[in-house]
Amino acid sequence: MVTDKIVSSPQGAPLLCGVDLGGTKIAIALVERDGHVRAQRQIRDHRNVPPREVVSSIAATVRELLATEGILLTDLPGIGVGTSGHVNYDRGIVITNSNLPGFKGFPLGDRLQGELGVPIYLDNDANAQAWAEYRFGAGQGFPDMAFITASTGVGAGLIVHGTIFRGVTGTAGEMGHAIVEPTSSIICGCGRPGCLMAYTSGLTLPQVVREMVACGPRLAGAAIFRDPSADAAPSSIDFTALQDREITGELIGEGLRGGDPFCRQVVEQYADYFAIGLNNLYQTINTAHFVVGGGLTGWGAPYLDRIRERFRILVKDQAASIPEIRLAQLGAEAAVVGAAALPLEQR
Repeated sequence: MVTDKIVSSPQGAPLLCGVDLGGTKIAIALVERDGHVRAQRQIRDHRNVPPREVVSSIAATVRELLATEGILLTDLPGIGVGTSGHVNYDRGIVITNSNLPGFKGFPLGDRLQGELGVPIYLDNDANAQAWAEYRFGAGQGFPDMAFITASTGVGAGLIVHGTIFRGVTGTAGEMGHAIVEPTSSIICGCGRPGCLMAYTSGLTLPQVVREMVACGPRLAGAAIFRDPSADAAPSSIDFTALQDREITGELIGEGLRGGDPFCRQVVEQYADYFAIGLNNLYQTINTAHFVVGGGLTGWGAPYLDRIRERFRILVKDQAASIPEIRLAQLGAEAAVVGAAALPLEQR
């Protein structure tokens, strides 16, 4: 996108506007300056719709929301948009988006700006979530922060000296595609074996579970923590009778809460690999503060405490003090809230 992204509208504008463009829904919200969502609308059934029609639907919904609050488009400092995949922030282009393949190479920023006539700030949704947590959530008070989300996929957003670090092409923070098991039989959604995402995301959970059933959890797990003498735990769930779509994070969570030993081992293996990812990120950016979010954090203490324990083992004496790992506070609204606040970033 060619529009200058320095905020040029009045800082006293009453509301912000954000768009979270996902694979199953589009959330469009008016957000107050303290991060509180004032009003929100959702669009669904857009997955196979041409991008230009999706843009028109978003623009119409934005106008509808503004009208309900008596706000003019010109009152806004701009509109922020977060979406999954690789995004070129400076040019406002979706590079790739596996959730919305039709948007590959699409100049979403310019097209939406053409519809609405205000600056559009297009970014990766993990960056938007990181920005929300930094300004309004678990990252408040820290000059630097790394946000990592584990849900259907795995992504990260990096805050350095109060701004989002995007890298040369805008795709910094794609830690889900760091290789952690180069000889792995588990294939990531990107098509490569051994990505961190392949061992820590909901998307590949069926593959991980089937490997653990076949090989035993410790033989299938991360070599650095592997105990070859450990036996596979029994399970009350017959995973061999389930289809892949039935093996979900929710199913594992139910088993975990019900005391199923195998489900607990699945959660522990996921936590071990996530800790490896945090270690690699820590060794790269040396942040003192991590915020972890995403749907898989619903596994609770067995997952989060295991991540913290394994992370401490990995960093050992390499840190003067162990970086803090906090749970994200803003939940499902983080992406749209962070998107709305993107125009406030000073670069």
